[in-house]
Amino acid sequence: MLTITQISAFAKGKTLYPKWCWIFSILVGMAATKLVGLFGNRPLANAVDCAWIAVGNLWMFAGLLVMMKKIQK
Repeated sequence: MLTITQISAFAKGKTLYPKWCWIFSILVGMAATKLVGLFGNRPLANAVDCAWIAVGNLWMFAGLLVMMKKIQK
């Protein structure tokens, strides 16, 4: 539910972030890490695929943090 609210806030312009920043939602980060699993049975792909929640959170927080620094300028 939080992810849908976050994406909706970006889409409606209710944040200082640009509208395209919905790509930094946790849902997109988790989906991207699950796509890495399609590369087959390789050590790095398996490691990223197993840590999909952590990598999704890292995607969200790091992306929004980088964007926050650009917004503050």
